[in-house]
Amino acid sequence: MLKQQAKQFTILCKLIDIILIYIAFAAAYEIRSKIGNIGDFYHYLWVLLVIIPVWHLLLSKYGMYASTRTHSIPKLISDLVKVHIIGGVITASLIYFIEPGGFRRILFGIFILL
Repeated sequence: MLKQQAKQFTILCKLIDIILIYIAFAAAYEIRSKIGNIGDFYHYLWVLLVIIPVWHLLLSKYGMYASTRTHSIPKLISDLVKVHIIGGVITASLIYFIEPGGFRRILFGIFILL
């Protein structure tokens, strides 16, 4: 029973992470659109196909979906910062490899900050 609840909770956490990534991206787009001229939101949605799997794999690799009851708060924060930095570098590399001139760096920077 507890293992089944743990699996359900893990699935819920993964779903919440995907939703939060989308919200952060949409908020970054809104902030960037206030700064100046930017293309249509749908033109940039393909980036989520890169961002979501990268973050999911890194969060899994660093044990964020495993039981964290025995981890200290500083360790959790440290692991999240590592995921964020490594995810940003990998995602930026993939984005600029796929579409070198068509993606706004400011949009990506705002997304990473959010």
